[in-house]
Amino acid sequence: EKESFDVVCAFQTLEHVPDPIAFIKLLREYLKPGGVVVVEVPCLYDPLLSVYDNRAYLPFYYHSEHLFYFTPKSLTQIMGEGGFRGELTYVQDYNFTNHMNWIYQNGPQPNCLMGMGKPQLPLSNHLPDEVRDDFNAWLADVGASYKKLLVKHELTENITFIGTKK
Repeated sequence: EKESFDVVCAFQTLEHVPDPIAFIKLLREYLKPGGVVVVEVPCLYDPLLSVYDNRAYLPFYYHSEHLFYFTPKSLTQIMGEGGFRGELTYVQDYNFTNHMNWIYQNGPQPNCLMGMGKPQLPLSNHLPDEVRDDFNAWLADVGASYKKLLVKHELTENITFIGTKK
């Protein structure tokens, strides 16, 4: 029923709908007064495009299934026109090693788990556990620092609007 949900979410959906504002207005109809909407979309300022200008990534990012591409400004505007007020958060799923793979190999890692997981040295590299643990801790620090830097500059692969009805 309309006005029956405390939270309404649309993750990686808005870029696929032909009329984003109408879709947001529809979400609004099903949200209870005081309820929360969460909408996540790919960001046009994806770091592989905006920071690294990686041409090999262009066909991977731009494809026919995406009818729209969003910036923080355009997502905020659409959400406002749909009857919401709120704030943006910046989300970076893929890690530093994934981006380095794109830069040096012009393609993604063999699977998304590698790119989204915590970078680690393989167990089969014959290093003593203490050495491997030190390098893995360093890789984790680099990854966390990298994501923090992308968030600081609002250059993440995804943006999320979290808000309430106006």
